[in-house]
Amino acid sequence: MHRAMVRAQLGAAVADIVEDCTDGTAEGKASHASPEARKRDWTQRKLTYLAHLAGAPDATLLVSGCDKLHNAQAIVADLENPAVGTNVFDRFTGGRDGTLRYYHSIAAILAKRKVRLAPKLDAVVARMHALAGASAHEMLVAQE
Repeated sequence: MHRAMVRAQLGAAVADIVEDCTDGTAEGKASHASPEARKRDWTQRKLTYLAHLAGAPDATLLVSGCDKLHNAQAIVADLENPAVGTNVFDRFTGGRDGTLRYYHSIAAILAKRKVRLAPKLDAVVARMHALAGASAHEMLVAQE
């Protein structure tokens, strides 16, 4: 992230939101030699981000929620595309299960914090689960 440039051009408030919505650097993500190390790093970064998001300022929740809603809609579009389908999850370090859990967790945090877009994200995430073939049991486990 180009912190100084964002701060100089867009101000401290925007720079703080960008910082709050960032869970790692490109260099840090690329530094892992094995797929196992990449997955461990991904899992830790996502868990840390979720914990952070639970207490983040409202502005951060709104921006993060908008970003995740857009991303979830793109995943749903790929799931609905017969040329892509569930292969969309091959692009994600967390795979199908990790990605579904992550988006479900974000939707739950936004709902708990009463962010206005939470119902929309929840509906898109539910559609993502259904299209991914997640069973009712898996969806309940993801809620815990």
